[in-house]
Amino acid sequence: MEKKGKNEVLADRYADALMRFYRGEKLNCATWMDLYSVTERTFYRDINRLGPIIEKDDAGYYELSPQFKDKLNLSDLRQFAKFVGVEPLFPNDKRFLLALLDTLTSGSYLVKGHHYEDSSQFDSKMKKLDDIIKKSLCCQFRYNAKQRLVHPYKLINSKGIWYLAGVEQSGKDTVLKAYNMNKLDQLFDTGERFDAQPEIIQKIVDEDGIWFSEEKTEVILKVAPEAAYYFSRRQLFPHQAIVKELEDGGLLFSSKVSSQKQLFPLVQYWMPHVRIISPTDWHDRLVSNIRNYF
Repeated sequence: MEKKGKNEVLADRYADALMRFYRGEKLNCATWMDLYSVTERTFYRDINRLGPIIEKDDAGYYELSPQFKDKLNLSDLRQFAKFVGVEPLFPNDKRFLLALLDTLTSGSYLVKGHHYEDSSQFDSKMKKLDDIIKKSLCCQFRYNAKQRLVHPYKLINSKGIWYLAGVEQSGKDTVLKAYNMNKLDQLFDTGERFDAQPEIIQKIVDEDGIWFSEEKTEVILKVAPEAAYYFSRRQLFPHQAIVKELEDGGLLFSSKVSSQKQLFPLVQYWMPHVRIISPTDWHDRLVSNIRNYF
């Protein structure tokens, strides 16, 4: 078996210790030395590095500091991993923690994610919306040259872009929408409270992206053999499901989308390796759009 390098052993040890601390365990010098087969000197060096988030009790045991017990746990770390798009990369919590700690140990992990817009340009709007959402207040703002009355639910980052997910009130009609933060202006709360609906929150959480339409169209697509590997390994289209493996090595897969606007950019990105099989009129429309462009 290949022997682990010093940095990998160190990151492994910290990952395991952090998991124990987040689970509420307490560790002292003897326990640490026994768990990780290290010297007393190494124990104190480790504790010194983890010092900002742990503290020592009167019995000589170390545990997670109270402020971190209240604000951060393994579920939060998972949520953070999901946000930055690295959750599926690691098979368990230990691997994920190890990758986070790798920045301190110059280890072997390197995760390259999406390019994100600079949110500092609308930092004040996000802070204001965060406060409004937490207080369950209705808000108004101008968006695409129209004044909107909205029940705000969540701030969402999708593919590097920030959005507000909210239910727009227009007469008797209510529609769940996503508003690009960069286009949202003249924001203020109305002072009126609303009751957040659990089913709407769940819909926002479950939706793959920012397309919240009630009606979904199931589309069947064909992937060429040279690109099939990527689709068998990753979720590349909304609500993607493999339908059939073809004899030539290609794939048929389904995707459920809200509109052509959601699907077409994805297909165009993967052309010529991906083709819409059904609905056939969607394929014809995409081909027409491309011909008109040229």
